[in-house]
Amino acid sequence: FTEPAKASVRYVTFAVSNFLSSVRITDEQVKEYYDDNDEEFMSSDTNAPARLPLADVKDLIVKKLETEAARFLAKDTATEFVTSMLPDPRRTSSGLTFDQAAVTNHLPIRTTALFSVDEPLTEIDREAEFNRVAFSLDEADPTHTFSDAVMGRDYVYVMAFQSRQESRIPEFESIQKAVAEKAQQAADEEAFQKASRDIRRSIRQLMDSGKTFEQAAKSSKLTVATTEPFTVY
Repeated sequence: FTEPAKASVRYVTFAVSNFLSSVRITDEQVKEYYDDNDEEFMSSDTNAPARLPLADVKDLIVKKLETEAARFLAKDTATEFVTSMLPDPRRTSSGLTFDQAAVTNHLPIRTTALFSVDEPLTEIDREAEFNRVAFSLDEADPTHTFSDAVMGRDYVYVMAFQSRQESRIPEFESIQKAVAEKAQQAADEEAFQKASRDIRRSIRQLMDSGKTFEQAAKSSKLTVATTEPFTVY
C-alpha cells in the first residue's frame, strides 16, 4: 500500500494550432517531401503497387508539413519564454519569474494535482514527456525550478516546480477499506486453491480405486466437458 512519489507543477501551454496561420509551405517543399518518402505514398493495390501521383497527395503533404512547421514555431516561442527567465549577464538581470513571464506573454498558468511519474494526465498531450520532465525539476536548484520547452503533438509546455510528495505509507485509517478488501481477496483466493487441491486429491483417489474420470468428477458435483480437437500451436 506504499504510495509512489508524486509531484505537482504549474505550467503554460503553446497551442500548435495558433501558429498554423504563420506557416507557408512552398511547392518545392511539397515536391521534396514527396520524393524523399516514396513508401508513404504507395497505392494499396498489392497486385500492382505504384506510387500515387503527387496531385492526389499534395493536400495531405501540405497539411503534414504545416503542422510540423507550426510545432517548431510553438517550440521556438516556448523557448523564448524560458529564455526570459534566465539570468542575463549583459544586464546583470536575474530574469523574470515564471509568473512575470506568463503575464508578459498573456498566458494563463494552470496547476496540476499531485501525480506519479507513471500516471497519465488527461489534460496533457500524451506525446509530451511531461511526467518525466516534471520529476526532474528541483526546487533547491534555481536553474531547475522550471523546464525547457516540452513538445507534444498539439501543444508545447513549459512548467515550473509546485510541490513534491515523497513515497510514503498512508495512515491506516485512510486505507482501511482497501486493506480489508485486499485481505478478503487473498482469503478467497487461498480458499479456492485449497478447495481445488482437495477436489483433485479426491478425484485421484476415486480413479485409483477404479472409478472413471467422469464418475469421480460427478462425486464432487462437477460437470465434465470435452473440447474440440486442437493442436499444441
